[in-house]
Amino acid sequence: TAAPVFREFLTQYIEKFPDTTRKFSVPNGVYRGNYKGESAYYTTKSPLPKANMKFNESEIIF
Repeated sequence: TAAPVFREFLTQYIEKFPDTTRKFSVPNGVYRGNYKGESAYYTTKSPLPKANMKFNESEIIF
């Protein structure tokens, strides 16, 4: 995955620009909800999954 490369980039970026804002401001139209006991963000176009959603392990979910 790209995660290790991104981590290295971000670490070096913060070292070079220590005053960079690190807080995430939620844009308009993005809401905060709870999914499986955890806080999650969602939109009207991409809602949180329904808790009773059933799926077949062999199928792909998009």
